[in-house]
Amino acid sequence: MNLGQFLRVIVARWWVVVLVCGAMVGATAGITALLPKQYTATTTMVIEPRGTDALGSGASAGTPMLAQTYLATQIDVLQSERVAREVVKSLGIDRNPSAVQQWRDTTQGIGSVDAYFAGLLTKKLEVKPSRESSVVALSFTGTDPQFAAQVVEAFAKTYIATSLELRNQPSKLYASWFDEQLKSLRADLETAQAKVSAYQQRNGIVANDERLDVESIRLQELSQQLVLAQSQSVDSRSRSDTSTASVSSVPEVGSTPVVQNLRSELLRTETRLQEASQVYGAAHPTLERLQAELASLRERLQTELGNANVSVATVAAVSDRREGGVRNAVAAQKQRVLQIKQQRDEMSTLQREAENAQRVFDVALQRLAQTRLESQNTQTNAYILNSAAVPGEPSSPKVQRNLMLSGVLGLLMGLAAAFLVELVDRRIRSADDLEAGLKLPMLGSVPRAAPRRRDPAALAWRGPIAAPQGS
Repeated sequence: MNLGQFLRVIVARWWVVVLVCGAMVGATAGITALLPKQYTATTTMVIEPRGTDALGSGASAGTPMLAQTYLATQIDVLQSERVAREVVKSLGIDRNPSAVQQWRDTTQGIGSVDAYFAGLLTKKLEVKPSRESSVVALSFTGTDPQFAAQVVEAFAKTYIATSLELRNQPSKLYASWFDEQLKSLRADLETAQAKVSAYQQRNGIVANDERLDVESIRLQELSQQLVLAQSQSVDSRSRSDTSTASVSSVPEVGSTPVVQNLRSELLRTETRLQEASQVYGAAHPTLERLQAELASLRERLQTELGNANVSVATVAAVSDRREGGVRNAVAAQKQRVLQIKQQRDEMSTLQREAENAQRVFDVALQRLAQTRLESQNTQTNAYILNSAAVPGEPSSPKVQRNLMLSGVLGLLMGLAAAFLVELVDRRIRSADDLEAGLKLPMLGSVPRAAPRRRDPAALAWRGPIAAPQGS
């Protein structure tokens, strides 16, 4: 069937098309009138994928891919059962007797009321994110316009509260964990500090570095004294050895006043003896007296020289003992300095352990304070841009749209019905139909005669006809 034949069928069966299309439009109008009116309330939110919060602990979400992922995650949270259950509780649906009865009639008491109505609310909730911004539109459709506005507003507010709770929950867990860790860290710090204090008290350490400096200075002074004592000891031993060989050769012995006086008297006595021997004879009492005096002086000189020798030996012994004492003092001081250095090293180790424990404790304490602040954060990155208003007109059913769609669908169905009727009751409407039906070639056709056109002048009224005369 070509287009011409199809058009001739439509023209011939126009009543079928009109009947089917009218029936479709009428049925749609009736069904639309019987459908309950639905109202849609809409609110818009701004969900910013911010990188850093006020405390500086947020993760970066600056790239478009991360921003899209973050927005998709927040939409899933918004449509989650947790948020829907909180909405049911906030609206008091789970405490409404009629709602509870509806749940019992539908589920025979299986499950929970809030979960049942959360599923119903989620099915009627529509979330549409913007393609080029962070604005998200929330829409809820219901038979009650005021209830629809309340539900969509409750979803927005509950999402903000849930998002803030999900954001603060890890911080609360971290704060609890840090609080437990601080107990053991505080115990470690106190133990390290107690070790330092006990070591200081046990060894009498007040200022470790200053005491080492004092002991080092004392060791240096003792070393200098040891050098001086060694030189004095060497000098004393040298004098002692010299006095042992020849007492008179020791300068200190010959320079003493007693020895010098004895030598002077001895020299004078010898001079007097020589002078007297020239004057007197050998047996003269004066010579004998001078000789006895000279012998006494010589004996006294030898005695003094002996005493001086003993004194030099004593000085040498004293110098040796002093050198030994200073040497022992130097050795003891060295041992003291070494001991102090060892104590300082042990003290430094204990102090480093205490300092490390203090640093770890301070860091944990700082993190605890930060996580506590984060857990108490009331700022979120989701805001309500436009609150939901109570819809004044129903969003469905859409009468004009339904009638237009039913008209188009009815027209198509009418055309299809006309074609089916034509197939059942086939008619010859043109030469093409005759040739196709007889399956014989057509030799010619007589065109339909045009309707005769009457002369307008002949049809014009000429007035009444006059009667013949004489009748």
